[in-house]
Amino acid sequence: MDSFEQRKKDILKKEDKSSKGSWDLKVKDLCEKINSNLNYYTTSSCSGKCVLLEERTGKNGSYYLWTSHESIIFEELFLAIDNIGSKNVVKFKSESPIIFVVCRDIDFAKKLLKEAVSSGFKESGIKITEKLIGVEIRSGEKLEFPLMKEGNLLVSNDFLNEIINQSNSRRKIGWEKIEKLILNLS
Repeated sequence: MDSFEQRKKDILKKEDKSSKGSWDLKVKDLCEKINSNLNYYTTSSCSGKCVLLEERTGKNGSYYLWTSHESIIFEELFLAIDNIGSKNVVKFKSESPIIFVVCRDIDFAKKLLKEAVSSGFKESGIKITEKLIGVEIRSGEKLEFPLMKEGNLLVSNDFLNEIINQSNSRRKIGWEKIEKLILNLS
């Protein structure tokens, strides 16, 4: 067994390295397809998520207060907002899908990158370190803005409804790209 195969075996025994620690349902089929190929393995993945995060200064950085990997429902988001007592700035952030794939060599990385970009993941790129060659599969359906300050909501319910609609629409675009990439991988 070569070192790539050994690393793949070792990594796939462990939890996904994403902050959630496991595959989202919407990205599970893609990860399984990638990992079934002898020349690739995933180390972390996310089908996209929305978060409320508290901005902190210093070494503690930001802190997630609420996370959703599914479409947002207004009442659920409003309940989460209602339970936040932070005096710091709280941001709403909607993130697009991201999957990190380790590749056997640069030629396989180029092939995967080509398929990712043709599937709509235009912000994807190849990452090379001393130990590995990988492809970070990304797209750009993102939103981010300050939502609360000193415990007070900074936006109206109408604005919040519009943001939920836009986030859900962007999330759906990301999920469609995941499905397209599954089909494009041979």
